[in-house]
Amino acid sequence: DMISTTRDLNRFFAALLGGHLLPARLLDAMKTPGTPDGKYGLGLSWHDTTCKVRVYGNDGDALAYQAYSFSTEDTRRQVTIAVTPHLPDNPDKSVDAFVDQAICR
Repeated sequence: DMISTTRDLNRFFAALLGGHLLPARLLDAMKTPGTPDGKYGLGLSWHDTTCKVRVYGNDGDALAYQAYSFSTEDTRRQVTIAVTPHLPDNPDKSVDAFVDQAICR
């Protein structure tokens, strides 16, 4: 668990994917699929955007919000979204569309 700002989440994923937090072998292990759908490793998930750019990150929630944070592997493009979870539907599809817009523009 991590409580932070959207800016901090961007800095965290830039440091992680930029190789500043873990040895390369451990970061590679995080990028190795560990679930049947092949989109989640050891604490790191990924999403292939509609423009064929893969982003790495994760999502999480707490009592009053949900946060989604993703970055391209080279960390040149990042997006972090915080939403309130009191929505009539799961926001994942809307967030995916927003990530696509932010990364693919």
